[in-house]
Amino acid sequence: MRTVVLLRDRALRHEEAGRMDKAIRVYRRLSAHAARSLPAGDPLLLDCRDRLGRGYLRAGRLAEAARVFERTISETPADPAARLGLAAVRAAQGRGEEAADLAEEAFAELETPGLGAMLVRVEAHRAAGDLDRALNLAELALSEQRARAGETDSGTWTARAALARVRLARKEAGRAARELAPVWSSWQRDRRLRTHPDALSCGNDLAEIYLALGRDADADALLRRVLSLAGRRYSVGHPEIVRARESLSRISPQ
Repeated sequence: MRTVVLLRDRALRHEEAGRMDKAIRVYRRLSAHAARSLPAGDPLLLDCRDRLGRGYLRAGRLAEAARVFERTISETPADPAARLGLAAVRAAQGRGEEAADLAEEAFAELETPGLGAMLVRVEAHRAAGDLDRALNLAELALSEQRARAGETDSGTWTARAALARVRLARKEAGRAARELAPVWSSWQRDRRLRTHPDALSCGNDLAEIYLALGRDADADALLRRVLSLAGRRYSVGHPEIVRARESLSRISPQ
């Protein structure tokens, strides 16, 4: 147990510092150690596997993330967290209908679903093209998060970003910009949070909205800001850095 806690804490420190490759290596050690020392279905073992899968997902290593969640599902079919994790992977892979089915099945079995589970449902239905359902879920998630934590909570900002992504998918770029611009400002006002992965994702999302509105100069400045912030903390292969560079190349081809 002590080894599991030490490895988990080490992996979290790497992840919080943006060292995703190192975090994943430690999560792999953690998962292997837990598998040797804990019985199948043990909550701590499931948590270790979930952390590994989500580490792969955050690093953009989708095939590896899928394998981790699929293994957990095959060994412990009753674990809803693994199905939620796989739903997030399938949404990122563009397999929206499968993502939506997995998310709804898992969500129905959670005793106390949190914001993360709600937002997986939002992204799954967005990926499936069911934008009315995604919009309803995003608005509900935001309403509940605001009531629970208030307007200045980072979870509220993340929920607003999810709502903005749905509005952009619905061709409501103006409303999406009005939703997301204050969120980006909120992330940037807190020096501790301005390089958080969700903050960088927010900047990339807002730049995408500006591009949809034809505001190329605003998008260019924002993407360069994202790259400047990310470069202080993350490796060049971090998904948000790759995404920002790809978006910037559409404005300023090299």
